[in-house]
Amino acid sequence: MNRVEPSFGYYYYPDENKIESMDKISYYGLFSTFTLLLSTITLIHRDYDKLPTKINLSNALLKFKDEKDKDLYSELFTINNDVTIPNVRAIGPDPHHEIYDNKLIEELYPYIQRYFNLSPELKKIKGDILNKYNLNESKYNSIIYRGTDQFTDRGGFMSVNCVAYEKLYREVIKNDNEKNELIIQSDEKRVTEHFTRTLNAKFINETDIGVIGETDAPIPKNNVNFWLKNYVATLHLISQSNKLITYTGNSGFFTVLFRGNLKNVYQEQTFKLDKNIFFKNN
Repeated sequence: MNRVEPSFGYYYYPDENKIESMDKISYYGLFSTFTLLLSTITLIHRDYDKLPTKINLSNALLKFKDEKDKDLYSELFTINNDVTIPNVRAIGPDPHHEIYDNKLIEELYPYIQRYFNLSPELKKIKGDILNKYNLNESKYNSIIYRGTDQFTDRGGFMSVNCVAYEKLYREVIKNDNEKNELIIQSDEKRVTEHFTRTLNAKFINETDIGVIGETDAPIPKNNVNFWLKNYVATLHLISQSNKLITYTGNSGFFTVLFRGNLKNVYQEQTFKLDKNIFFKNN
């Protein structure tokens, strides 16, 4: 069977117009797997002038599965073949380590609309979260802080304290006429407790990973599938925030991609030693 490897971690079968994950990324993180998938899709678009119609990730994301052969991509997302992509925008495997560019995000957004639509199940979960936590769409702000396994990332984190996020948040809302709710999303329990205490933030309890070691992957030890679906739905919800402060990494990158623009986005320069901790994207 004719197959090629257009980008890291995936095979492409031109005759079937299908993407399939490779064994070497079986235990990669959630959104690192999807960043590589996005890269593969864009490179196929550039090199073959095709948009894949089939995606099979049955041998990927193994640490998130409750059944070995389950394809989590099809559980989380749906493909909308009616979405047209007017311009080819190819990316490599590591755009999540960079300062996000508005032109890049806008050009990648059609790919997100085509390949990363929430599945019906996740749309329901997202709606349930909005109702449970009494959130009005676009009437809330959000902070994404990565805390547990920063130093294990190959890019090398700066390890910015969460208080820097708090200080920035107070600064960016000080002139707001309307008070918005604040959502805090973090894999570090001390961080979520800090923000719920100091800024009356809301934490989506369904995304709690419990207590884990500093070098452990930021996923819970039990009920992983339940957590996974709530986590993806929550990030999609967070992407629609009025104002967003995020670290630089795969989940932050995809949250911005779900958003489709960089308006009111503040990005921590996680991988750049600089006197300025944050970068206002737009």
